[in-house]
Amino acid sequence: MAKLTLAPQKVILEPGKLIQLANDLAKRYKDTELVLRDYGINEHEYYELEQNEFFKKALANAVLEWNRPMNSEQRCRMGAMALTEKVLPEIAKGALDEKQPLNARTDAARLLAKVAGVGEKERAESDSDRVVITINLGADEKLKFDKQVKPVEPIDITPKAVEGFNVDGN
Repeated sequence: MAKLTLAPQKVILEPGKLIQLANDLAKRYKDTELVLRDYGINEHEYYELEQNEFFKKALANAVLEWNRPMNSEQRCRMGAMALTEKVLPEIAKGALDEKQPLNARTDAARLLAKVAGVGEKERAESDSDRVVITINLGADEKLKFDKQVKPVEPIDITPKAVEGFNVDGN
């Protein structure tokens, strides 16, 4: 997997970390300065990063995704999913730690299985996959249009080459 090295402190960010950074910046849960500090990036390095095409596309895609029309329940669900994704590695470690009580390990394993969809019924179509328009004409007459919609394809942010940065295969 290609890594992006930012000078002068040689901060190394893999594509997955760049996407996480873009997502964290798009959600604006914290000031940009605090988010960058979490990733060990200073202001000068962020300026360099903003010039990178892969990161530009990742950030644009994250901003579009986060700001697309959705209700507060969907936005909360999306935020919870993002936080769940961050804590899953620690939960997995706990599930494998034989020093932990068996019931705690079992609970962690159940959560991991649920997140993975193991043993769950197939997801039904959500309301966000449909458009329904009802026009009341009066006297109990209605026109109803119900149509399945296709989600918008995300922007391809797969790096082809990273310009101006030291990229190695290690």
